[in-house]
Amino acid sequence: LANNITVSGLLNIAAGGTGVSTAAAASVFAAPTLLAGAPTFRALTLEDIPDAWVKRSTRAATTANITLSAVQTIDGIILVVGDRVLVKDQGAPATNGIYVVAAAAWTRALDANTISKIAGAHVNIDSGTINGGLSFDNDLKTTDTLDTTAITWARIIDTSYTIPVTQGGTGATTAAAAKTALGVTEGQFFGTAAIKAIAYNSNSIAENVTITTGNNGLSAGPITITNGFAVTVADGATWVIV
Repeated sequence: LANNITVSGLLNIAAGGTGVSTAAAASVFAAPTLLAGAPTFRALTLEDIPDAWVKRSTRAATTANITLSAVQTIDGIILVVGDRVLVKDQGAPATNGIYVVAAAAWTRALDANTISKIAGAHVNIDSGTINGGLSFDNDLKTTDTLDTTAITWARIIDTSYTIPVTQGGTGATTAAAAKTALGVTEGQFFGTAAIKAIAYNSNSIAENVTITTGNNGLSAGPITITNGFAVTVADGATWVIV
């Protein structure tokens, strides 16, 4: 054929008897490009859908500010040219994003190099001592400006994760363990560190409570105990309601 043609439906191509590569459902045309020869195909990836909010996973994610150039080790992973990396800890947050490792300067990945592609993106991390197996997303909007607006990547929390005290959590999965982690016993105090002026407690109990031997309980009344629950005061313990 000397000119371009438009085909409606399927086009079967025979390449001089040499055979033609067939395409699976989840594949895209790979070659040739404006060249003679039988067409070949490769597997479809998320990079072929650049505006998808779920991005192809990265090999690693940063844990600190880095120089965006050259091959380096991140989160215990020795990277190679072509690896994808989630950069999320830059001193200049507008430079955060998904990058491709290069021998010289890194560039943003093709599926994350414009604001429409990166806004609200979700990405999984394949490996790493700290970030391996985790997922992150960002709070960018399509009305923001790439390389100008700060890009904040936040971990997507699952139900099995405990947030450390250093990150504003309790580091625990139960109420009892949380109280211990935060140094809270039964009740909470208001006031300065030097003077704890006011203590408060709930005026209802909807769980079974046991005050064990050698301990004293003090509550400001009135106290209502929900049907089906009880407060047990062991021998050698007291519970005073004032």
